[in-house]
Amino acid sequence: MKFIDKSQNEKEINDVVNLLLEDAWNILDNKYIGANYYDGLSKPKYKLKLEKLFSQQQDNYCCYCMADISLKNNITLEHIIPQKVNQEEFGKYLNSSEILKKNVICKSDFNINEKTIPPLKYPHDIANYNLVASCASKKHCNNHRENKFVSPFIYDSNINTTVVYDNAGRIDNEKYNDDIYILGISSDHLIFIRYFWSYISHKKVLSLITEGDIDDFIFEVILKGIFSDNIIDKFTGSPSYKADIFKYKYFHTYYNQHNT
Repeated sequence: MKFIDKSQNEKEINDVVNLLLEDAWNILDNKYIGANYYDGLSKPKYKLKLEKLFSQQQDNYCCYCMADISLKNNITLEHIIPQKVNQEEFGKYLNSSEILKKNVICKSDFNINEKTIPPLKYPHDIANYNLVASCASKKHCNNHRENKFVSPFIYDSNINTTVVYDNAGRIDNEKYNDDIYILGISSDHLIFIRYFWSYISHKKVLSLITEGDIDDFIFEVILKGIFSDNIIDKFTGSPSYKADIFKYKYFHTYYNQHNT
């Protein structure tokens, strides 16, 4: 969890969205047709460019769990305000973020009969300020959240210091505990992974860490009895989730900076 500066790559991202709007303008019907996410922005012509730009905007980290999203097949586009939302829910999001209030309108309020490129405010389903890059995990983040309300904490400029991962891999913040739960990023699976990086961060430089180090860590964890057999089995059995650990190299740097 970290603050995301959406002004980075803003022009390049808006250029892609503006291209969609230009392509979607139907001169015969004199209105936009397909100027939305499902029928437009999700097409490879636009989506592949946006995935790259949002990934760059976020330093290649998932907006929620901090996994490496530059890896193959490990990226999805997430809507901070879900695509399907009623006016009351939409207002709840705007009341939670001045940045959203300033930059997006509900897609149902977008006037499809007036050609305006760029619009004063982009409809929320295709807006830079409402789109972020998430990992593709089914266990947490975008796919796990579905359409549940999650506060737009990526716009909290203090989040980098107020949300802290302890040396046991746990994450806790009173303000965002509900969001953390909904996103599934406090699961034992991710706690185990973050605990490994806390354990290894001062023992080895990143480039020298091997699967053998994971095996040594698992042996210590078993001796301490701090994780269930079910979690241990996931990282020792077949198929093994060891590869998941290396998706979270962000935490090697994090714990190097925060461990004492």
